[in-house]
Amino acid sequence: MATLLRRGFTAGRALIPVAHAASRSVRPAAALSLRGMSSVKISAAMVKELRDKTGSPMMDCKRALEDAAGDQAKALEWLRKKGIATAAKKESRRSADGLVCALLDASGKRGSVVEVNSETDFVARNPIFQSFVRDVCALHL
Repeated sequence: MATLLRRGFTAGRALIPVAHAASRSVRPAAALSLRGMSSVKISAAMVKELRDKTGSPMMDCKRALEDAAGDQAKALEWLRKKGIATAAKKESRRSADGLVCALLDASGKRGSVVEVNSETDFVARNPIFQSFVRDVCALHL
């Protein structure tokens, strides 16, 4: 218990250590500023409206509305920036696995070879993915 008290935790009141540039100090958890704590109440209807407009996940819409203090336009901008950041993360992923399909038509004179890549070999082994690759190859004929 002594080590907990020295670190800024007491039995009755939660204290959270906060690092400052000059020194380390402790302040009550209630004094911390929390993201999205504004006077505007975010209703489920507001979240649903934003979700219908954007197709974004519900919690992202709620977080955007909280950060924008209920302003739909600012929330849309927040979601747009988050979408760009998410796309940039996915862009760096490598698609090294996948399938190659080769088909010949009935006459044997025309053929088609299609390669479809995926991020994991688990996707490539999926029967739905395999069917998709065959369908794309057949369409290419």
